[in-house]
Amino acid sequence: MPGNYVILDYDGDGTITSFDQIPYGFSNVPENTVNFQFGLDYKGFSGFVQFYGASNVTRYVGLNSLVVLEIPRLRKVLTGPRTI
Repeated sequence: MPGNYVILDYDGDGTITSFDQIPYGFSNVPENTVNFQFGLDYKGFSGFVQFYGASNVTRYVGLNSLVVLEIPRLRKVLTGPRTI
């Protein structure tokens, strides 16, 4: 039936107990982090690149965290009358 939980006997003892609980996803703290940096200086010019990554972490990002940039002039151009 849609909307019901799927309950499984993970330890195989024939009853559903607290020993049948398993983790869902990872914690919100990364288990592994990696970082790579590279910099270069040449004749007064410099450049720097940094890569960062995290693994084995679960993050929940809601839609209300999105930032929407609204430009009134652009909105007028996009929603104004159309002529062909």
